[in-house]
Amino acid sequence: MENIKLEKKPKKLKLSTDSYSVSVSRKDGMLGDFRIFDSEHGQWNDVFYGKSVFENKAGVRIKDELTGAGFSDNFGPATVFYHEPRKIAWNGKGSNVLCSEPQIKKSNSSMELTQEKDFKDAQFTMRNEYKFEKDFIQWDVVLKLRPGEKERSVRLEYQLPIFRSVNGGFFPKGWQVWAPLEDAPYSFGHAGGWGHSQASWYVHHFPYCSVNAGAGIPLPMIDVFSSVYDIGMSLIAPPGQIKPEMVFVVDKENSVLKLQYNNIGLRKTKEWRLSLILHPHRGDWREALGWFEKRYHDYFVPNNKRVIDQEGTMFYGVPSVKEKNIKAWVKNMGLKWTEVLYNPIFGDYVPEAEKWDFDMLWSEKGPEKILRGLTKKKIGDYLKMLKKHSVASFIYYNYGECDERLAKKNFSESIIRDPQGLRKAWMFRDGKRGNMTMNPDPDTEWGRFVLKQVDELFEEYPELDGLFIDQMCYHSSDYGRDDGRTMINNAPVYDTHEASMRMMEKIAEKLKSRNKTCFANGPYNFEIMKYADGIMSEGSLSGLAKYSYACLNKPVMVLTYNVFGEDLEKVFKACLKYGAFPSTPWHHDKSFNPPELPPENTLELYRRYLPLIENLRGRRWVLRSNAIVFPNGLDGNIFHRRAGGYVIPFFVKDSLISYKHWNASNPKTIEITLSGNEKIQPEIKWLSANFRGEKALKAHRKADKLSIAIPEFAEAAILIVKS
Repeated sequence: MENIKLEKKPKKLKLSTDSYSVSVSRKDGMLGDFRIFDSEHGQWNDVFYGKSVFENKAGVRIKDELTGAGFSDNFGPATVFYHEPRKIAWNGKGSNVLCSEPQIKKSNSSMELTQEKDFKDAQFTMRNEYKFEKDFIQWDVVLKLRPGEKERSVRLEYQLPIFRSVNGGFFPKGWQVWAPLEDAPYSFGHAGGWGHSQASWYVHHFPYCSVNAGAGIPLPMIDVFSSVYDIGMSLIAPPGQIKPEMVFVVDKENSVLKLQYNNIGLRKTKEWRLSLILHPHRGDWREALGWFEKRYHDYFVPNNKRVIDQEGTMFYGVPSVKEKNIKAWVKNMGLKWTEVLYNPIFGDYVPEAEKWDFDMLWSEKGPEKILRGLTKKKIGDYLKMLKKHSVASFIYYNYGECDERLAKKNFSESIIRDPQGLRKAWMFRDGKRGNMTMNPDPDTEWGRFVLKQVDELFEEYPELDGLFIDQMCYHSSDYGRDDGRTMINNAPVYDTHEASMRMMEKIAEKLKSRNKTCFANGPYNFEIMKYADGIMSEGSLSGLAKYSYACLNKPVMVLTYNVFGEDLEKVFKACLKYGAFPSTPWHHDKSFNPPELPPENTLELYRRYLPLIENLRGRRWVLRSNAIVFPNGLDGNIFHRRAGGYVIPFFVKDSLISYKHWNASNPKTIEITLSGNEKIQPEIKWLSANFRGEKALKAHRKADKLSIAIPEFAEAAILIVKS
């Protein structure tokens, strides 16, 4: 075993690699003595001047929701840092537990330990399965109902210590928490100090599978790292594994990290496998995200690379826009693709009717918001016109909703049911009609019906470039069905995630066979994004930030809600930071009869920013530690260019920044960390929203650091570094 060393001791097994060392208790299976990169600043134990005071361990807590009983490992006392420094957290004695002798299995690159764990009076069995590799630990907990016991729901929580300070006292320096959110990373010590209740947040919750909701995150990972000590560790739930409700928790008040799993159904003859991966690393969150991207690379790349050439400014609208408008938008706003809305009702995307009206936005207050007399020929002619002007067309498609009348008549068994009854997705603006939320299982009548229409759409409209898949944000617990594993408050339900994955896999196969692509709106997590080529964030810049982390190598864009002028400039800056493209400014009812051009102040922003954003086409995130450092007052990012080298977007992030003394004698300097001995050209191309054309700058290199001095004010700009 070259990668992993094993030392057998009477009370524990000690394992070590170049990245970490850890022990597994023979008595209770808890992880202890954890240390990363042999650093005294990267350990769990409380050590005071060489003496271990508290041996802080990682273990689990389980709540039986049928009996109300709780079962816990013996975490013991530990110092805490944020309620008040040097105070003690008392975690109780834990539950009585018996463990089997760990079984060890070795291979060339890993070591596996399996240990049965029996909590006294628990109606379930538990098994710890540890897999140790050179740069990560995978910790699986397997739960199974005992024979003869009633089925029930349980909650499980992994609990790990936060890395400790040396010799006690305040929290270690430089530690931050990163999650795939707009304002991350978060410092452990916000303004106000470390030791006061007013200092900052106590507990942060990061729920997975709810990207559109508050702090919901698109990736099943968070990272803690210290910029001072050059160490960090990711907490990851492995993609591809069936997950009940899942939440990452950073609890500063008790100085612990948690991964909570809820809605676990203990069913007869079946077992639940829950997982946590710990990945120690050097550097910051980019290094951690790079490891995650490399390990799960297939999730981050488009299924069809044609989408790279199709990405660009997008229009949301109906197939009645005048050709002169399309031509003007291509010229002045860089229009590249459009979502085509046309369907008479949701769920019926290839209507048998000769003629129909598109009226989902119609109401008595907006009687003009209707497109009458649509036919398949009119739609086909419109798609041909778009093709003439090199505008890609993505026709509206939605497997998660169905017109209420159609759903209740033909597909009632697939309507999602809540405890209160059938779930309605939304009401039309007339206040009378609406859609039902549907279970996306592709093996039901509803699933087969909507899948069949994918083929029918491309056969009817061969000019189509792909599908625009709406409402991929739907992730439901269907009380009308039973998936055989999920339970909420002891009631069996059907978690629709696995059905959505199967539905999207089948859609992706159909698209691939026809060399077509798809954009998707608002997916609830990056696992369901696997089968989409590009992603839209509808009306949300915080959503754009989240989706960009899930689209490290695939297109992402933001659809604005009738945003013009100064507010639109904020959108363009967000596009620069996240490597995204914008939409035209019109949306919903404003898209029925949009003008040939927007107001001049808005049009001027497209002229200034699109030449910059166009350089981000096909970008890939640079994922190495300290990849780029911006001076105070600037923000931005760094990406790999499609043609090689780097593209660096940046912009002024504070409108109050003083730039009176920003000049050639006092420039703003951006510093890049290069990869080893990579070769780059010293002449940098500079494009700015403040001037036309381009200018040349000279970069200065010292070892792996590249410094670029910006000699004059730039509201927003792009630097191109060629290899």
